[in-house]
Amino acid sequence: MNIKSFENTDLDALERLYLNSRKDTFYWMDQQLFTLNDFVEDTKNEKIYVAKENNDIMGFISIYEEENFIHHLFVDKNYKNKGVGKSLLDFAKNLYFPMKLKCYSKNFLAISFYKKYGFEIVSKEKDIHLEDYYLMELK
Repeated sequence: MNIKSFENTDLDALERLYLNSRKDTFYWMDQQLFTLNDFVEDTKNEKIYVAKENNDIMGFISIYEEENFIHHLFVDKNYKNKGVGKSLLDFAKNLYFPMKLKCYSKNFLAISFYKKYGFEIVSKEKDIHLEDYYLMELK
């Protein structure tokens, strides 16, 4: 697996991965809120790193560098539980430490994953859709 900075040739695959992953992960939300074009808007002003094997995109992480804030971490469903998410976090941790992120309180698998990695919940808040989320930090 190689992790490299986003390239324009990755865009189509990342848009699909982002859309499909959010539909699978955020099953309790209105699926009509998610569109293929969200990726570009939702990662604006962020540094994006892509995990690839051969030319297959396995996942990505996007970071708002000014705050060492992980905005997105998604892994293609075909590569889940194969170390891709951990590898992306390890890569980011070497560049951005300490790190913060938000995680929806209903996203139990992600919360467990981040806690196992060493993130701690520091607060519970609500987003613009009135969904509860946790602010988590790795120090």
